[in-house]
Amino acid sequence: INKKKVLSEPILAIIRKGLYDVVNGPSGTGKNAYVQGVNVFAKTGTAQSGKGSDPHAWFVGYAEFANQKISFCVFEEFGGHGGEDPAKIAKQIILYFKNKESGK
Repeated sequence: INKKKVLSEPILAIIRKGLYDVVNGPSGTGKNAYVQGVNVFAKTGTAQSGKGSDPHAWFVGYAEFANQKISFCVFEEFGGHGGEDPAKIAKQIILYFKNKESGK
């Protein structure tokens, strides 16, 4: 497979830091997905759903722990904000795989 680099490593490092800060930074909008001992990188979001309706909410990202990496995308129709319920659901997904990895 011929892989072509689209972004340089310094730019990728900036993007990764931003995604990490969403969950772990002091003003991160995705703090509800924080899991101790796991590096979680994510982005929250909302999407318009129509006149008079709550926006759709999403939370997308990936997590690294032990010898495992997982990716996730949680979308909640009319959910409001991605840092709320979708981030909490992503946390449960991460915990499931973390516990599975450790044999719990």
